[in-house]
Amino acid sequence: LAVRAVHLTNTTDLCFANGRVTVFEGQSLLGQCPLPPMLPNDEELLPIGLDDSISVMRSTETATKTTAVRLLFRHSDSTAAFVEDGATMRSEEKKLSRDASVVGLTLTKKVEKSTVYTISNNDASKAVPHLYLDHSASSSNGGYAIKTVEACIKATPSKSWARYSFTLAPQETVSFCVNEEAETE
Repeated sequence: LAVRAVHLTNTTDLCFANGRVTVFEGQSLLGQCPLPPMLPNDEELLPIGLDDSISVMRSTETATKTTAVRLLFRHSDSTAAFVEDGATMRSEEKKLSRDASVVGLTLTKKVEKSTVYTISNNDASKAVPHLYLDHSASSSNGGYAIKTVEACIKATPSKSWARYSFTLAPQETVSFCVNEEAETE
């Protein structure tokens, strides 16, 4: 779904209060939209309606690989299991692990998710000088982090959201892949 929007930057020293604005291009009314509160130097995309000249298709693939395997131990006189980590265990803990039996494994997995966006400008005469693609990372598996930096113009420090920018010529189609990663046990 493509939405037409106005990219507004508050270049004044004033704060903008929230409300509604009417957007014109020359003498033509483009639409009305809500205006969020804006501090000086803030920027917002103000949606003014659907854009049926742009089509967006999305496909997602996920790949999982095991990155670590650790043994779980338990002493016969205990119900608690523990993981032996030779690098950080003290000598008395190492002795205890020799007296314990293996009760299972813990696997650490890296999950990689790739989302391919195919974006088409279906207009035969008008270019799209500024097309923004907003991508939110999946929250499954404890939350993914976006790894793709190409064409990224804005992102959250947590890497859970990113905005990408493109220019499309008339009838041009581009494919763009956003990669995400999560680690899970």
